[in-house]
Parts: sequence; C-alpha cells; structure tokens
Amino acid sequence: MKKFTQMSFAFLMIFLLSGAFMPVQANKDSNALDPVTILMDKSQASGTLPDFINDAGASRGAAFNGQYVFVASRQGGNNIYYWNVNNPDAEPQTLNMTGVSGGTFPINDVTTAGNHIFGCNMVMPGMFKVYHWSSLTVEPQVLIEYDSGTARLGDAFTVIGNPAQSASVVVSALNTNNFYVWEIENGTLVSGTPEIIEATELDGTVNFARVTQVPGENLFVVSGSSIGVALIDEDLNLLAGIPSDFFPYWSMYPHIFYHKGERFLAYIHVKTDPVENKLYILDLNDGATVAEAMTNLAASTFADEVVYSVSLGTVSNGNASVGLDVVTDPFGNVRVMAYAAGNGFVLQQFGDEAPDGMPLPFMETFDGEGEDTPDIWLPEGWVSIDANNDGFNWYWSPGPSADPNGQMRSQSAYQDDEGDWQALSPDNWLITPRIFMTQPGENEKIQLSFKIATGAQTPGFRLENYSVLISTSDTEFESFENLWTETLTADFDQNVFYLRELDLSAYAGEEVYIAFRHHDVSDMDRLFLDDVFVEIVADEEPEELIYSISIFLNAGEVEYKYFVVVDDPSWDLGEWTGGANRVFMVEGDATVEDIWGDRPDDNGDGKGDKDNGPFVVTFKVDMTGAMVGEDEEAFAFDPELHKVFIAGSFGGEINWSQPGSNPSLEMTIGDTGVVSVPEIAVETSHVKLFPNPAGNQFTINSDNRINQVVVYDVTGRMMENRQVDGFEVRMDSSDLNNGIYIVRVYTDAGVVVNKLQVHR
Repeated sequence: MKKFTQMSFAFLMIFLLSGAFMPVQANKDSNALDPVTILMDKSQASGTLPDFINDAGASRGAAFNGQYVFVASRQGGNNIYYWNVNNPDAEPQTLNMTGVSGGTFPINDVTTAGNHIFGCNMVMPGMFKVYHWSSLTVEPQVLIEYDSGTARLGDAFTVIGNPAQSASVVVSALNTNNFYVWEIENGTLVSGTPEIIEATELDGTVNFARVTQVPGENLFVVSGSSIGVALIDEDLNLLAGIPSDFFPYWSMYPHIFYHKGERFLAYIHVKTDPVENKLYILDLNDGATVAEAMTNLAASTFADEVVYSVSLGTVSNGNASVGLDVVTDPFGNVRVMAYAAGNGFVLQQFGDEAPDGMPLPFMETFDGEGEDTPDIWLPEGWVSIDANNDGFNWYWSPGPSADPNGQMRSQSAYQDDEGDWQALSPDNWLITPRIFMTQPGENEKIQLSFKIATGAQTPGFRLENYSVLISTSDTEFESFENLWTETLTADFDQNVFYLRELDLSAYAGEEVYIAFRHHDVSDMDRLFLDDVFVEIVADEEPEELIYSISIFLNAGEVEYKYFVVVDDPSWDLGEWTGGANRVFMVEGDATVEDIWGDRPDDNGDGKGDKDNGPFVVTFKVDMTGAMVGEDEEAFAFDPELHKVFIAGSFGGEINWSQPGSNPSLEMTIGDTGVVSVPEIAVETSHVKLFPNPAGNQFTINSDNRINQVVVYDVTGRMMENRQVDGFEVRMDSSDLNNGIYIVRVYTDAGVVVNKLQVHR
C-alpha cells in the first residue's frame, strides 16, 4: 500500500489577541484547555457571519495555517478569502484566482500545509484539479489535472507533509471506500496518475472523509459521515476505531492534539435534524498509546468524555462540509479553527503562555517626563552601561531649543570647569528591554528603525562612531553580535536626525536584546539617538538606484570604470581591483546601461563612423543593493553617505580623473531612476504638539508644511491616518481612550514622532 508522508512543520507564531469567551459545554473536568480566548469569530451563532460565505452549498471549505484563515466560496464568483489573525476586524483579502476554472464547481475546498495553500474543484465526474499557491500574492499553479472517470472527487481533501520536501495529496471519493493519493517530492508532483487505495477495513464509505496525522507519530486518523473515527497506519491498516454510533451524529475532520501533557480528540459535529454544527473536543487520555486510548474511548459514553464544545450555528449543512485545523505555537498554546459551511468559523486559543519579552511593535521615543526629566532618566526596562568606567554614560536630554521631546545622548568630549574641552574615548552601551520578535506574515519583515544625529557645530567634530548589536540570550557584552557599525561624516548636518533601518527578520520567533554602543572614537562631540522602533512592516522590493552622467565624447573607443567615494578623492573603491576596464565604442549619441560590479568580457566593439563627434554618451549604473569593497571589508552602498563617480579615457582634463577630485564626473540619480531617500527628521523644535496631556482635542503646528498625521496606540494599532495640508492641524481625540499614543507627523522637511497622553 502507498504510504502517507509524515508531516513535520514549524508553524507560525502570532502573538495572543484578546477576545470574549464562547459558550462552553464541558461534561468532563479538565484544566488543560484553560484559559480559552476567542481570537476571531465569524460565525452564525454570534451574529458575525459575513454574507459572502453564508451559503452552505457554495462556501464549503476552510483552512488555517497559524496566521491566516482561508474560506473557499463561490458566492459572487470563485474566491478564496483570507483573514489575518493579527487584524481580525479588517476586511478579508482574496487569493489570486487566475486560471481557476472547470469542473462542476471550479472551487470547492481549501487546505494548507505550512505556508502552502491548496484549493480544488469538485467534479461528478470530470477533470479534477488541485491548485497550489506558494504564497498569498502569487498566481495559482495547476498541481493536479486528472480525469476522474466515474468518480466524484473534490468534496474533501487534505495535504499531509511538507510540499517543499515530501507530501501526499489525499482525496476521498464519494460513495466508495477509495482514497486517491498523489505524491509530491521536492515541490514537484511525482506522477499525474494517483494511487487509488481501497480502505476495505473502514466501517462504511469515505463520504466527505479527510485524513490527518497524529502529532509526532506516523499514524493517521480518518473520519467521514458514516465511518466514525478510525486510526490507521501509513499503509491504511486499521489500528483502532470509534464507531459512528458512539457519536451523536456525523463526526467530521478529526484531529488528535496534545496540550499541557494531555491528549485530546477534536472534530466537527454536523447534524441535520435538529440542525447542529459544533466543535467537540473529547478526552483521549485513557490509554498509554493512541490506539489504546481510542479503544477505551469507544467503550465509554460520549457525554462523559466531552471536555469542550462550542456551537458555530444552526444553518443546515447537509453535505457535511467543514474545516478544522489545530496549530500549536512555539509556547505550547493551541489554536483551533472550526468551520461549518453556511455557519462560518471561530478561531480559539487554548492556553495563555506568552514570551517574557515585550511584543511587537516596540516603540520608544525617549520623551522622558517633560522638561524636568533628570538626565539620568531611562525608559522602563532599558539599561545603560559605562563599560570603560570613565564616569560618562548615555544620558537624557530635551534636545535642541529645550524642546520637551527628548533623546538619548553620549559624549566623546566634554567641557571641564574652566570651559576647556577635554577628550573622551567612550564605550557606552544602551540596551533595550527583552523584545519578543513576533513572526511576520507573508510579504512582511521585522524592521528596526532609529534616528541618529550629532550635535557638533564644527563639521570636523561630527565623526562619531557607533554600533548596533543584538543578543538572543542575555545582556552580557560577549553575548551580543554586531549588526551595524557607522562612522558619521562631516556631511551630517548639526542637530538633524538621519533615519536608519535594519532588517531583523532572521530573529523571528526569538527573544532579543538590542544594544546601541558608542565606541572607538575620541575627542569629537556628542552622538544623539531617538525614535527606536522594532515593528513588522511590508517587505517591499528595494527601489532602483540608477546613477547617470552625460559626457561629450569624440568617436572611438573609450575605457571606463565606476567608483564610490566616501570622503576624500580615492581610487580605492572601484567596482573591482585591477583587471580590465569597461570598454565602449562611441559611434554616435548613446546610452550605456551597466550594473555595478558586473564584469562583462567586452562592452562593445566597432570602428566608429564618418562623424567624429562629439557625441553625448549617457552612462548609467545600477547601484541597487551594491556592495562596495572586497571580502570582509565590503560594505553596503548608502546613497545618503556615498557618492558615485566615473573615470575613464574621456580625453582632455577629464581623462582618468581621480574619483572625487573632479566634481563634473560625479554621477547623480537620473530622471529614469527612482530612489527613495531615507527620511530625515526635522529638528523636533520645529514641531509642537499641545496640549499634552490632551482632552478631546489637540493641536500640531510646525514651521514646515504638514502633509500627514498618523496616530497609533501603544500596541501599534493605527487609530487615525489623516491627510492634511497646512502649518497647523487640530486633531480630534474624543474617540481615544485615556492612555499613551504615538503621533507621527509628516512634513515637507521630514518626519517627527511624538508621544501623546490622553487624559480626561
């Protein structure tokens, strides 16, 4: 017999959301499922069922992968809707359904395996199709296209295993004992022809039957409208069974799961007279093995074994179309999504284990306690360490012009009692509280952003050096690894904050400390730090950095190469060290398009023409994602800090000019290139927010035109996003509860972040 593939997944962790309790029926005491939290409720029983999934005959399947709930529906078209557990009140999105067609019903059921999404049509009979979405945003691929012959396929199916490695697609055939099984290896279907397995040992037909795996074992449970619940091995040998008459009616889509050391059996109960659609969870602890426990359960009385149940609604569901998925998060909480066609779904969490670290979004604006904030003030949970014991450490300051919006500072020089400047060589650490890096969703990333500045009036004293480090264990220095080091340049403006952004997605699911270290610098001035945010943001493709320059050239062959200049003119940072130059044959006006570091064997040849020029040749180089330098000394190109020059055999005074020495050869962002310059925040003294604390309204004014105001609560939920146009904006806060809010003010000069307290 064909073996089902063993499933092994690390499911997504999404942090606990609050919610109300559903009515619970529990005839058997068990504290293992407490407490129960409703994460999302779109059910008929609660009166929250969306009208586009309320038809039991047209919205038959649902699935949950740990973050998103999917529902397949033909109401108003063929769609698979999905809801994000992190934003349960938002309108659902839909998968791309390009090419989904054919069959009696083009889309009928949906299931997931990790982040892979699968949907199928229903045929009775016809050309059966299974579609695969590798992510939320892609077009579906036709995974299976199979002539079902006389079989009705597509009422119910599951995918067992990891599709990227090894998995099985298991489809039940109505009014038969047959399962149709396709194998997937390394993301590819092994054969378009399934193995048809007759489950002769099951008591009844496999109508609407589904197969799921017992966690941690190569055992499987299967149920259908007439077979009760059976335990089978990978060869479909029957190991134990609970007959259909043990249950009050149809027992659909069974799952065995563990929580707090106890074993449970969950399934969807469907009854037509009277109409009932429920999630039942039964005790399955009476036995050393799953087989023994199921045998003992069958010998007991159903009502005595019920640990938990909840009603989804009372809309008739004669096809027993259901969805049930059980996902255990990294902290041991169990999330159960229960769905019944025409009645909607409820997503619940059993347990309230949570990380020690603060959840995302993590936001600190260092506003202190107002103008009277002492300089030794630190936000709650933050730690500052003077590692070289020179008596100087990170300290709080209200910022330029005595603005109460504060920032953290560290010195590399100080004035003594006589007013003379004395050098410091700081090794000052500023460390965040422990932060839990919530798992980002599809097309999202975890981003650390912060703003950095210097207070030196003289450009030559602005060369402060700092690093950003991360630890996944503790705050001992040796536990930190370096993420980013930067030495500020003389080009930095005094008291102007520059935004920096780092991708921390590699630490998803972990608890971390982040450190800002001021070090390896002496006798400069002061380093400023503000607005440290760690949050989940959209993971967008980097925008193009196309640098260009137009040069008058005579006909003939020219050699050239591109260089990056950081500070002073230098030949050091070319696209490559030594070797051949780029070559281009000038024959007329032309545009040359290159990619930094891409070494072609030959960029052109030819003999020119009768017209010797001069011609206008435009050179363009794509600096998107460019790395400058070699090996361990390589660093990422930064358009805010670095310049791009071209050098070559151009003749006259510009023939092989040292990069940086001839301003006329500096390349700039061309009209055909698009660049997103990192936000530069205006000095906070130029934006005022008052009164603060606010009652039912507050006012923002700025020396620069205000374009947008966004208000967040402390959990990062957007409360208001207002487009404006003016120098003063009056905001209504009457709908905000008492508490702390984050206000982002977007002006023509940059972005300022303020804390707002609402108190009535």
